[in-house]
Amino acid sequence: MALHTRNERMVFHIMLTVLGEIEPEKLDHAISVAMHAHPTMRSILRVRSFRCCREERGDFGENILTVRDCGCRHVGKAFIQRDSLVDQNGEIDQWINQPLEPEDSTPVRVLLLRHTLDECILVFTFHHSAADGLRAVRFIKEVVDTYGGEGTAELPHEEDTCSCHRREEVLSLMETTRRRTKHFYLNLLRNLYDRFIVLPLSPPARLVHDRFERPSGEISFVCRRLNPSQLNRLTSGARESGATPNDVLLAGCFRTVEKWNQLHGRTCNKISVMMPVDVGRRSSMNVISNQVSFISPFTTRKDRADPASLLQKTARARANLLKNGSLVSIIYFTYFISFLPLPLLRAVARLFLLTGVHVDSILLTNLGSIWSRPETDGARASLGKAAISEVSCIAPVITPFRMSLLASTYNGALNISLSYRTCLVSGGKARAFLDMYFGELLSDENVDAATMGTFTVAGG
Repeated sequence: MALHTRNERMVFHIMLTVLGEIEPEKLDHAISVAMHAHPTMRSILRVRSFRCCREERGDFGENILTVRDCGCRHVGKAFIQRDSLVDQNGEIDQWINQPLEPEDSTPVRVLLLRHTLDECILVFTFHHSAADGLRAVRFIKEVVDTYGGEGTAELPHEEDTCSCHRREEVLSLMETTRRRTKHFYLNLLRNLYDRFIVLPLSPPARLVHDRFERPSGEISFVCRRLNPSQLNRLTSGARESGATPNDVLLAGCFRTVEKWNQLHGRTCNKISVMMPVDVGRRSSMNVISNQVSFISPFTTRKDRADPASLLQKTARARANLLKNGSLVSIIYFTYFISFLPLPLLRAVARLFLLTGVHVDSILLTNLGSIWSRPETDGARASLGKAAISEVSCIAPVITPFRMSLLASTYNGALNISLSYRTCLVSGGKARAFLDMYFGELLSDENVDAATMGTFTVAGG
């Protein structure tokens, strides 16, 4: 929330491409039912005694669902094609840059963008202070189930009985890590020392950008897609190397950042990439809240010289950060500074943005399989009688990152979106970076550019 006050919009979006007709009234009801079940989703931010808290609202207004017709106009129950089509990407770009102020509105809103009667896009927008990507997907599934009649008419009010006890959750995680970590407290102090004392003396390389206007909150995005056969080859190659698909994504990100900087005349030794880790309790499956923390694995120029050794180094670095207490030290540090008065928190946020202590070259976030419902090959999740053909996500971007990558799998394909700050990166360079990243992921395949999946641009 301190970052939010510095015009750093901590907002992310999940887009569903739907084939079939959607009834706005029925969808609005399904959203209302899901929000009633989760107090966090129907709350607004309040400041009490220089501290932020959430105030639950019984009446959360009528502006949660917005309906827009793109490329056609709605007359009665019929759609009439327009003579001049409205730019669908422009509509999405406008939506994602519409401010979401948690002090004035609930932390979720939905756009139904209808292209034709049988094709539309649903955009779910969430403020990151209230939910993370994993829990946001869970919320969307509840909406989908309720719309299709699979959910209950009124979901139980159980959600925040767990999520309000953050102190017990942090202490429980710390105790679990302490039991399996040798010299835990020494490692805890060393990790904080390295992060805030040593790291500023040898900071990681930053992505080259060519714009220096005053930073603004506006973002745009580009998307690419690995088809199921390409994803299977990538997954098989990772398993043969004793790594995971996430390790392949991370290793490819390291190589792309290095090549990108070299292309623009800058060499770099240390590169670190920030990525999320789910620290939510396994027992609280019904909780919709923000339960992620972050780790920052890094590599050196020597590590990146050989692709095979880089993959192994990446896997070890990620595993070590999870085991040696580095994750817990950052969680504990964040937990304790959250007790500071809001003016001091804003000062800390400004200090972090100016010094770049807490940020890396780029943010890589991976939701994994975002629709885990067991289905036959080629089957799609349904929204009533309509089919959800594709799911893609847009991650938030803060100024020092320049860009954020988000990878998610749905219906056997891997969707990767790159969001970027328009004041720092041009649309052409964002597309060039994503092309370079895909080239790294498919470097061991002779794949023609025409088979590299869909390519969508919004704005920029």
